[in-house]
Amino acid sequence: MAANDWPRVLRRQFGSEQAFDLQRLDGLDLKAARRLPVFADFWVGNAATGGRYQVAIRGALPGDSLCSCLDFATNDLGTCKHIEFTLARLRARRGGKAALKQGFAPPYSEVYLHQAGLRTVRFRLGADCPPGLLDRARQLFDEAAGWVLPPARLAELDRFIQTHEHETNRTPMPCVSTTARWPTWPSCVMPNTASRCWPRPTPRVPPTRDWPSC
Repeated sequence: MAANDWPRVLRRQFGSEQAFDLQRLDGLDLKAARRLPVFADFWVGNAATGGRYQVAIRGALPGDSLCSCLDFATNDLGTCKHIEFTLARLRARRGGKAALKQGFAPPYSEVYLHQAGLRTVRFRLGADCPPGLLDRARQLFDEAAGWVLPPARLAELDRFIQTHEHETNRTPMPCVSTTARWPTWPSCVMPNTASRCWPRPTPRVPPTRDWPSC
C-alpha cells in the first residue's frame, strides 16, 4: 500500500462509521427525494461537537471532492472523514454507486484546486462550454495532463476568468477552491472576485516548512 493510501483508508473507515448529520445545501430532503443527484453540496454536522462543514461531492477519487474542514485543507490527501462519510451515505442510496462511477458531468465549466498530493489548479470542462472558452482553456491549461494549469502560468489565470466574464455579460465562471493562505503559491490562483469562490480561504499560521514561491 502506498504511503498516502493508508491515511486515506483510515479516514474512509472512520468516516463511514460516524453518525454525522447530512443535509443538502439546497434544503431538499435526502430521505424523501431518493433520486436526487449525488453530485451536490452538503452540510456535514457533528452533534457531539457542534461542528459543521461544507462538502462538495464531485467524484469518488482523491482530490475530486472538497471540504471546508482544516484536515482537508492541510493533509494533501484529497479527502477527509467528512467527504468519506458523505460518499458512504451516497453509495448506500439506490443508484449511488453507479452515479459516482459514471462521474461528474456538469453543464458549466469551472476552475478548481485539486488537493491530492501536489496541489494543482485545474479546469473542468462543462458540457455547454462555449467554443471561445474552450479555445482559451486549451491555450492556458495542459489538456493532456488532465487540464492542469502549469505553475509558470498562474499569473494568467485571473485574466482568463475576467475575459470569460466580459464576453458573457459578467456571468461569473464557477470557481471553487479550498486554498488556504499557505502554501504561498496557491493563493495566487484566486481571482480578484474571490468572494464568489467556495469555500472562502481561511487564514491560519503557516507551518514551519518551506513552500515554493509564486
